[in-house]
Amino acid sequence: MSPKGIFNKKLREILSQNIQLENTTFENNKLQFVITTKHQYSLNS
Repeated sequence: MSPKGIFNKKLREILSQNIQLENTTFENNKLQFVITTKHQYSLNS
């Protein structure tokens, strides 16, 4: 499994344990997080 896959799996486990959603499971909600840097600098410029 790739490092990103491992991170996503652990993140889902942690969030599912700490976020209580009513009448549904965490997997069914398909919560999506977009993690970006504070400033979007490009090394290609």
